[in-house]
Amino acid sequence: MKQLLYLFLGCTLLLTACGDEELPTCVDDKLTSFRSEACASTASSTGGNLVRFSFRAETVYCFNWGVCQPDKTIEIWTEDCGLLCELAGPDDLLDCDGTPWADSAVEEEVIFQN
Repeated sequence: MKQLLYLFLGCTLLLTACGDEELPTCVDDKLTSFRSEACASTASSTGGNLVRFSFRAETVYCFNWGVCQPDKTIEIWTEDCGLLCELAGPDDLLDCDGTPWADSAVEEEVIFQN
């Protein structure tokens, strides 16, 4: 029975991995440490997450550390591994590179949710 369960889990992981787009190397590398540093989900708040967005006709990756780290900013990275902008944080930043984030960013996929 255990072997059947492991086989099912392995197939599920394989199918999930094949269905997702490959992350840029720098985003994937950053995700490795982000997984352990991002806030955990609680009953009253969602934890940190990594989400792919379309922003000004460009694919970007949003590293949101979560509410347990209010002094950290939300980092927006490009596919070319450049830090495009930082949002929220102690300065409550709302614009990304001169463009209002909330009006222009379209969520495409949650890649990681803590």
